[in-house]
Amino acid sequence: MLELKIDISELDYADLLAAILPYVDLKKAGLPAMLANAVSNPDMIRTVLSFIPKDKQEEILLSVFEKNEVRMIAGLHKMAEKYGVRGEISGLTLKKKGADIL
Repeated sequence: MLELKIDISELDYADLLAAILPYVDLKKAGLPAMLANAVSNPDMIRTVLSFIPKDKQEEILLSVFEKNEVRMIAGLHKMAEKYGVRGEISGLTLKKKGADIL
């Protein structure tokens, strides 16, 4: 088995959340109501997030990953299948650098 590690030095949380929120289980995500209501509109997600401090955006992103691991892995399997890549992803985690949050 291989493990792929990607260090991300800079990330726009709003862009990433806008991309993944339509694919997660919103009931599990524990999102603020305003953000959950904006999930079908990426521009609205970015607008709502612009009023949320960066550290809170980070917490939301970490929570979404933690609570939707199975669903996100399924999405990655579909993407791999689309491109003819065979394999099995057995886990997906996101953690704050220097901390074992998840």
